[in-house]
Amino acid sequence: MIKKLSLLLIVLIISKNSWAAEQEILIKTSQDWSGQELTYPKRQTELTTLRITIAPQEIIPFHCHQVALFGYVLSGSVQVETMSGKKETLKKGETLVEVQNTWHRGFNPSKSKNTEIVLFYVGSKGVDNAIIYNEVNKGKCHE
Repeated sequence: MIKKLSLLLIVLIISKNSWAAEQEILIKTSQDWSGQELTYPKRQTELTTLRITIAPQEIIPFHCHQVALFGYVLSGSVQVETMSGKKETLKKGETLVEVQNTWHRGFNPSKSKNTEIVLFYVGSKGVDNAIIYNEVNKGKCHE
């Protein structure tokens, strides 16, 4: 009996110590920032992590994503705007679930500091993570 209790105590101590890292959920959602439901790839999943730097006053052109993605602002701030005029502004330390299958653009409002963002794409092999808006594809963002 004492051996079983000792073994149980050792297991509890090891278990507790193996989960000692502090955890904080930054975002958990099934919708993007505009309230639209996210969809999951129907092909083989392909994950991509991208770090982008947006120069002061830089405007990223209108584009869309066929895949789900979320980001974390490392420094600075970014304003995201859809073609219909919906806007969301994020600053350092904030997370964002990007709009999916919706034309939008990004803007660094700072006059002197870069904005750095890490993006995490949950995509599919053979499917572009981003499509730049142009006269040929202006009405079609997804397959």
